Amino acid sequence: MLVTKECVENFAKTHGCEYAFITSAKTGQGIPEALAAIASRLIAENCQNQTDFESSWFEDNINVNQGTSNLTQAHKSSCC
Repeated sequence: MLVTKECVENFAKTHGCEYAFITSAKTGQGIPEALAAIASRLIAENCQNQTDFESSWFEDNINVNQGTSNLTQAHKSSCC
């Protein structure tokens, strides 16, 4: 399906999107640029969050309970 640049920009503006990318699953056009922009944003936010965590109590108080899996063999081989 062909979507115009104006339609994408309009959607982004009305939904408060900071970024809008025109991409093609068929040709891959725009995918590297979209992924690069997303990665850059995540890295920038992670750097800011790391600075925030270094001065907080939160970093030293994280516990993860990995638990156990109760899935039966039937559930493991099915989709949903």
